[in-house]
Amino acid sequence: MKVCITSEGPDLESQVDPRFGRCAYFVFYDLDADNFEIIENPNVSGISGVGIQNAQLMAEKGVEVVITGNLGPNAASVLQQAGIRVITGVSGKVKDVIDRIKREGISFSGMPPQSNVPPHFGMGFGPGMGRGMGMGRGRGMGMRRNMPFVPPPPPPFSQQVPGVQPPQVSPMDKQQEIQFLKQQAEFLKRQIEEINKRIKKIERGESLIPEIDKTKCVGCGICVNVCPVNAIQLVSNKAEIDKSKCNGCGVCVFNCPQGAISL
Repeated sequence: MKVCITSEGPDLESQVDPRFGRCAYFVFYDLDADNFEIIENPNVSGISGVGIQNAQLMAEKGVEVVITGNLGPNAASVLQQAGIRVITGVSGKVKDVIDRIKREGISFSGMPPQSNVPPHFGMGFGPGMGRGMGMGRGRGMGMRRNMPFVPPPPPPFSQQVPGVQPPQVSPMDKQQEIQFLKQQAEFLKRQIEEINKRIKKIERGESLIPEIDKTKCVGCGICVNVCPVNAIQLVSNKAEIDKSKCNGCGVCVFNCPQGAISL
C-alpha cells in the first residue's frame, strides 16, 4: 500500500502540512517496500484548482491513502472518484505518522473521502457558470453576510482523473437557475468592490496586505489553504497574516466565505 503525507519540509522530521492543495511537499511512503519518496508540491503556486491537480497527482502516483490536515470538497470529490482514501486532521512529525502506521496499520470505517473544509470561492476574479456540488452538503448552500453562498463549479471533464467518469449533475429548474444567477451576481458584485479597492490602493501606493476581522473569522482554514506564499496560519482558531511573507496578492480576500478578510 502506498500512502501520501503532506509535509511542511523535505524530510521525515518535518511537520505534517495542514494543507492538501498548497502543502510544501508530498511524502510518498510504500508500506510494502518500506521506502519513501519526497517531492515538492508542483502545484503550490497554481492560480486555481490546485487541490484537484494534486488529487490527480495522487492517482498518477498510485497512492491509496492520503494523510493530511485539511481537505477541500473539490479535491475530495476527485480522490473519491479515483478510489483513494483520506485521513484528515493529522498533525505532528511525518516520521511519527509513518511509525504509527507501521505499528498499527490503517483502518477505515468504509466511508469515502470527506472534506473537512467547507466549499469556497475559486481563486481568480470570476466564478465559472455552473453548479458546484459540495461533498455531503446537498446543494452546497450556506450563508455569508446574510446571502446564499455560491459553491464553485465542478471541474471540467479534462481536469478529471483519466478513465474516471465525471459526476452527474441533475439539470436545474427555473427557480433554481434564477436563485443561482442571483448568487453569481452577488458574488461578482463583491469581487468588483474588492478589485476597485485594490486599484485605488495601488494608485495611492498603499500597502496591499489585507486585514482580518477576528469577529467574523470562524477558523475554517480556507485562507490558510489558498495562500500561495504560506503567509497565513490559524492561531487560537483565528486566521493571522504574517506580514513579512504576504505579497498582497489578494487571494485570501476573494476566497474567505465569511467576508472576514479585506484590503
